[in-house]
Formats: sequence, structure tokens, C-alpha cells
Amino acid sequence: MGDTSILVIQDNVPWVDMKNYIQTTFSVTATKITSSQIAATNFSLYDIIITASYQGTTYDNNISSNKAKFEAFLNSGGIVQYQLGNADGVTINMAGGVNLLNANSEYYNTVLSPTHPIVSG
Repeated sequence: MGDTSILVIQDNVPWVDMKNYIQTTFSVTATKITSSQIAATNFSLYDIIITASYQGTTYDNNISSNKAKFEAFLNSGGIVQYQLGNADGVTINMAGGVNLLNANSEYYNTVLSPTHPIVSG
């Protein structure tokens, strides 16, 4: 893990500062940017991108509007870990055609597309 380059995208700290958490837990120094810096950031410098949870409407919209950039990163072998708690009324569009709908307050997730690769085996 020592040679792994991690990018954290986080606008605010509702629970934990992901950059500091990664440093103290895994002894890996991550780079942290805000969602407004996504378009200008060279994703190819990183192995893993982590999006922080519960960041607000602007953040969610910035993640969605850069979907193609995340897809290109994944297609080149990168890893994206989406942490997207969402209770702010915005549907978040993620790589691979996955959409996080606004505030699912149910106890269980309903699979709308059971043949999608993300839910198979």
C-alpha cells in the first residue's frame, strides 16, 4: 500500500476528514481536493479516488457533471470508491451508469436492474 497514490475529494467534514483518516489508519499520505477542483485535477496521477460522503448539493452536482472523467479514469485501470450519503434532493450520476437517487430512507435497497454487473455475483 505504500506506493499507492490516493486522491480524496471532500468539500467539508461532516464526520471524518478522509485524508487524515487514511494517514492515521494506513500510514499513506493522500491528496485532498474539493469538488470544484475535479475538472482541473489530473486523475492519472492517482491509483485510487475516494469521494467523501454527505457533502451537499454543490458537491453532488460536481461529481455528476464529471462522470465522464471518472469513467475515463476507471477505464484506464483506476479505482473509484464512492462514499455518497445523499439526503439533499439531488440524484448523483456515477460512472458505469449508476445513479444514486435522493434520500432512500428505506431499510433495504431495491435493485432496479438485477442484470447490471455491479449487483451480479
